[in-house]
Formats: sequence, C-alpha cells, structure tokens
Amino acid sequence: MSIPKELIAEICAEENISYDEFSYGYLIRLTKGDKIKHIAVPYWDVNSAAAARIACDKAACYTLLTQKNIPAIEHELLFNPLRRSNWIDNYGTWQRALDYFNANGQKVVAKPNQGFQGLDVYYCDTPATLEHAIQTIFASAPDAALSPYYEIETEYRCYYIYGRCAYIYGKSKGDSWKHNLSEGATVFEVENEMLQSTLAQLACDAA
Repeated sequence: MSIPKELIAEICAEENISYDEFSYGYLIRLTKGDKIKHIAVPYWDVNSAAAARIACDKAACYTLLTQKNIPAIEHELLFNPLRRSNWIDNYGTWQRALDYFNANGQKVVAKPNQGFQGLDVYYCDTPATLEHAIQTIFASAPDAALSPYYEIETEYRCYYIYGRCAYIYGKSKGDSWKHNLSEGATVFEVENEMLQSTLAQLACDAA
C-alpha cells in the first residue's frame, strides 16, 4: 500500500522524526532516538514477513479472511504451469479458469495474485480475453488470481497501525472501470462518522 512520500515527510516533521531517502526515494529511513524503521516502497517493516506476504497475496488473504467470517472479494488462485508445476493437480489451470469464468456469468477480473497498482489487471467477458489475460500475466508472474466482476463505484482505503485505524479515504473511479489514480480515479475525505466507524471496524477485524 503506497502513501505519498510528501505525506510521510509531513508527518515526520510534525512528530520530530528524521526522514531520509535513498535510491531515488524507493527506500526511506525513519529515525527517532534509537529507533529506526524502513519503508521499501510499498512495504513497511511494522509487520512480520509472513503477515506482509499474506497481505500481498490476494488468494491467501481472501481465504484467511473468510475463515474468520470477514467479508472479502473472492479470489481464485491459478498456478503458472511453467513455474508452479509441482502445485498443479490433474484438473489443469486453463480448465479451472474456464469453469470459474462460466460460473461467474462470464464476467471476471484477472490479475497477478501478488500484483499491485493496477498493473496487468484485465476485465474478461469472453474466453478469448480470459486466455489473453492469463497468458500475459503468466509471462511475468508465478500466479494469477480470478475474481468476479462487480460494479463498484467507490473504493475505500484504511490505514491500520498499532491496533487502530489511523486514516481512511475514498476513491471514486473516473472513466475507467478501475479505481487506480493513474486511471483517473479521484480521492476524497470520508466525512460520514457512521461509515468511518464501520470501515474502521472492518479494517481492525481484518488486521
């Protein structure tokens, strides 16, 4: 999850935290007294390695959340046959993808299972577009994920740290069906207190 560097620097100035950038801003070091933390965009070192891995794995995150009855968008994991052959059963990757596609009204979203920033994310409404999306994803990623397509107007982001939800904002999509800022989405403050409370509780439950 990426936060603008300008916002991080502003918070550091307010909290008397030393802020240093390296590698053109890809690596950030925060220092206060004898405490040092790093941000390797977009990863923060406030979580264990396993927690960070799960949070960035769409299928794993969905599986664990739903086991605790926390609502989440379904993600079906597809292993790359060339890079994950030991994990594939006789059912086959393509047949699994096609069956999932048909079971969800032939409208699904295909994406890298561990991707971010809206890269290589495809809306698929024909077997041909599904095949093209999966082949493109597998050209560079070890796994893909499929999810049902939902008409979602607003997406919310919640920042959870040290046991509380510290900040919430919303994103309204533009002309694109995606909610990425690079695709024309706009950011807005969440002012409705009841909505803030609901979102904060969901974020805390998920964490």
